[in-house]
This record gives sequence, C-alpha cells and structure tokens, in this order.
Amino acid sequence: MIKKRFRFNLELRLKLEAWLAMPFYGLFENLPIAKKLPRIADMLGCAITTVKREVIDRGFTYDNYNAHQAQIDSERKVSSGNTHYTYSEEHRVLLLSEFKVFAENNDWSPAAFLLRLKHELDDSVRIPSLELLYQWIYEDARLGGELYKSLPRGQKKRKKQKANKPKKINDKVSIHERDAVVESRTRLGDFEIDSVVSVGNKAGITTANDRTSRFCLAKHAKSKYGDATKDTVLVMLRPHMRKLKTITSDNGTEFAEHLKIAKHLKVKYYFADPYCSNQRGSNENINGMIRRYFPKGTDFVTTQPTY
Repeated sequence: MIKKRFRFNLELRLKLEAWLAMPFYGLFENLPIAKKLPRIADMLGCAITTVKREVIDRGFTYDNYNAHQAQIDSERKVSSGNTHYTYSEEHRVLLLSEFKVFAENNDWSPAAFLLRLKHELDDSVRIPSLELLYQWIYEDARLGGELYKSLPRGQKKRKKQKANKPKKINDKVSIHERDAVVESRTRLGDFEIDSVVSVGNKAGITTANDRTSRFCLAKHAKSKYGDATKDTVLVMLRPHMRKLKTITSDNGTEFAEHLKIAKHLKVKYYFADPYCSNQRGSNENINGMIRRYFPKGTDFVTTQPTY
C-alpha cells in the first residue's frame, strides 16, 4: 500500500504558525522546541521531518514562521516548477549567428555573450541558459557546422560530465534535538567540528572546539572522504573522551561516518541546519583565524600546516 504524501495547505499552515507561537503553559508545560515538535507533528498528522522542512526549507525559524508567506512561496514554486520555454528555429539561428560575431570580433566566451545580452536587452526578451547555448553549439557541430571553433577551447565533441551526485548522510539528528544545556554553554564537553578545505575543495584541516572553554584542536586530514575524516576526528578527540558530551557539525559529506564517530567516542552527534553557519559560530570563528595564515587556495598537500 502506497502511503499518501502529506501536503500543507493554508489551514494547516495557520495551525502550525499558531502552535509554534503558543507558550503551551499547561498543555505542553512550556516545553523546548525539540520536545514541542513531536507534539505539533502528531496534531497535524505528519512526521517531524515534514514540519522541519516546512519551516526551515522555506527560510523561516521556529520563532518567525509566517503561514501566509509560506503559502505564497508554495504556490509560486508549484506554478513555476514545470515551466519550459521552447525557442523557435529562427530565434535559435539568430542567437547563434550573434554569438559567432561576438566570438570572432571580441574573442568572447558563451558565458560573456549571454551576460552582454542580459545587460543590453529588455527583461521581457527570452535569453537561453548557458547549458542550452552549449547544446545548440554542439548540435551545430554534429550537423557539420564549425561554430564550435569559436569556443575558447574549440572542442568538436563535448566531454562527458562525470556524475557528481552529493553523497547522502544517513540517520542525521538535527541540532534542534540537542539539550538546552548545550546552547547555554554552561558545561565542558560540547564540541563543534568542521573542515578547512584545501585547493580544489579537498580536505585540508579538521578543526574541533569546545563551545564553553573555546579549547581548540586542529589536525591535517589526508582526504575529504568519510573514513579519513572519521580517523582524524578520533585521533583528535580520543584523549578527551572523559569530558566529551556532544559533537555538532555541518552537513559536509566528510562527516558521513558520524555514527561510527559517535559510537567510538560514546557521544551524541548532531547536525546543524544547512547554510546556518551561525549555529556553529565558535567553530566558524576559529576557521576564519586559520584562514589568515592559510588563505583559500592553499594546497595542504605541499603546504603542511604546523600547530
């Protein structure tokens, strides 16, 4: 039996907004948000993750959720989600001929050509995406045309793009499930961890810091793969196991082995919300100080950091 997918409408969003704003004295005994969410999800008849997606993915926090704005955002995405503009043959030929003129006279790339069009033409004029323009150029090459020679690298055949699907991190526990004591910074042992990447987005340095004392650790990581980061974190934090309580990281795929880290160190592991570096402010500040000495673009293979 296929379970019907839960969908929010305006009525449910208004209920969600009201329940998030309520102090819940008596009913929920003024519970923290981590414990209120399961109750709210149960009353709505959906999963906790559905509530989190509705609030966080639409750009709200649990304190400022707006039902009417969320409904407008939902309707806008539904109305524009499946739109696809079809260019006429005349339109395609005209754009390609214009690109050829610009490329031959100014040595412009397709990206620069499209930026020029967007700057000079009215917003009502349809301009193809960069991907579509490249598709037209290589289609011309397959038909015997020489427009591809106007490209910066002039390849007749397009190199196949390697599939680079982001790895999924399983069994994540949200930062909103953390105990309030972690947020209060009143005890030792609540650590934040992150990676300072090398040139080419490769792993360089793994950092860890205690939220309360600001005690900081940093160690060179051989790669950005989960096993390498796991081993680096274990080497750094094992000597401090007696003090460890929790670990919080961002959603980088180098932390895919978080369950093994938590098991070996006997701690609770949490993930911050995507694009919310402020939830790990201490760690981000430390990484910023490291960047003063190892700026972006540093190759940590040839430049071995010393601590």
